[in-house]
Amino acid sequence: MKVCIVCFDEFTDIDVFLPWDLLNRVNLIGRIKNWDVKLVGRSDLHDAFIFSGR
Repeated sequence: MKVCIVCFDEFTDIDVFLPWDLLNRVNLIGRIKNWDVKLVGRSDLHDAFIFSGR
């Protein structure tokens, strides 16, 4: 199964990295084969909220 998490500029850790970490654990703990989690967005790089200057 392929799972995508969509990234936007000014994302936070809770928006992106928490779900990414939890979903990646399914492959390690749940022993489910063919489990792939990717971060996707409109560009190659996205700025986190902490680095956005706000």
